[in-house]
Amino acid sequence: RSTLCSLAMNAGRAVGDLVQAIRDDLKTSPVIGMDETPVQVLHEKNRSATAKSYMWVASGFREGKKLLFFHYHPTRSGSVATEFLKGYSGYLQTDGYSGYSQVGEAPGIIHVGCMAHIRRKFFDADKVSGGSGDAAEFLVMISTFYHTETLLRQRYENKEHDEGTFIAERKRLQELQLAAMHEWLTIRSQSVTPSCGLGKAVSYALGQWNHVVRYLEHALLTPDNNAVENAIRPFVLGRKNWLFSNTPAGAHTSAGLYSLIETAKANSHEPYKYLCYLFDMLPKAKTLEERLSLLPYRLDPSAY
Repeated sequence: RSTLCSLAMNAGRAVGDLVQAIRDDLKTSPVIGMDETPVQVLHEKNRSATAKSYMWVASGFREGKKLLFFHYHPTRSGSVATEFLKGYSGYLQTDGYSGYSQVGEAPGIIHVGCMAHIRRKFFDADKVSGGSGDAAEFLVMISTFYHTETLLRQRYENKEHDEGTFIAERKRLQELQLAAMHEWLTIRSQSVTPSCGLGKAVSYALGQWNHVVRYLEHALLTPDNNAVENAIRPFVLGRKNWLFSNTPAGAHTSAGLYSLIETAKANSHEPYKYLCYLFDMLPKAKTLEERLSLLPYRLDPSAY
C-alpha cells in the first residue's frame, strides 16, 4: 500500500504545473461554479483523526472547454472560497451555503443561485404532504420552467440561435415564468406556517430568488449548480471505497489528480488512454508550453 501511495504522490508531483494551469485558466472563465464535500484526513497537525475536512470543487470554461478543479482544505470556512477566488471577476454560481455569501458580494463577482436546491426543499415538503399540498403545485411550475429551459438550450446547442438571440429569447420566456413563481412564493409566505416544511421551502426560495434569476444574464449559466455537483460524484464514489486520506499531502495529491482526470473526462478523453499518453509524452516535453499542450482541454481526443 505504501508503495502505491508513493507512486501516486510522484505522479501528482509530475503533473503539478498542469494542475496549476487548470487553476489559473479557471480564473479566466466568465462563469465559475463551486461546491464542497467532506473528506477525512487521518494525520493532520493539531486535528483529530475524526475531524471533518473538505474537498472544494470549482468548474468553469476556457474557450468553451470545460475545466474542473479540486482543492483540498481542512475547513469549510467561507474564507477558503474568498482566497481561492481572489482577483476573479465574473459570475459565481453556488448553492445557498452561507460560506459563499462574502465572496459573492466581492467587487467584480456576480453571485448566482441554484434552482435545484429550491426544488429539493419543495420536494421534501411534498413528501410530507403526500403529494396533495401546495408544494406539488410549485413543483409543477418548476418542471414547466425547466422544460422551457431545455428546449431553449437545445436550439442554442443546435446552432438554431446565436448567443445573443438565445439570451434574449430566454429572458423573454423565462422572466415571465420566474415572475409568476415569485408571486406564488410571496402569496404563500403570508399564510404558511414558517416552521413547517412548506414554510421553510418558501422562505429559502425567497431568500435565494435574487441570486437565482441572475442566471439569465449569461449563456454559459444554467438555472442550477448541478454541473459542479455532478463533477463531485466520482470523488464521493471513490471516498466510499478508500474512506480517507492518510496525510494532507495525500489529500492535495488526490485533489490534483482528480482535477486532471475529471477535466479529461469532461473533454471527451478516455481517462486511462489519456493518462498513458500523458505520462509517455511528459518526459519528452522540453518546455513548459510543450507540457501545457498536453492539458486535456488543449489536446484533441482524436490526436493520439
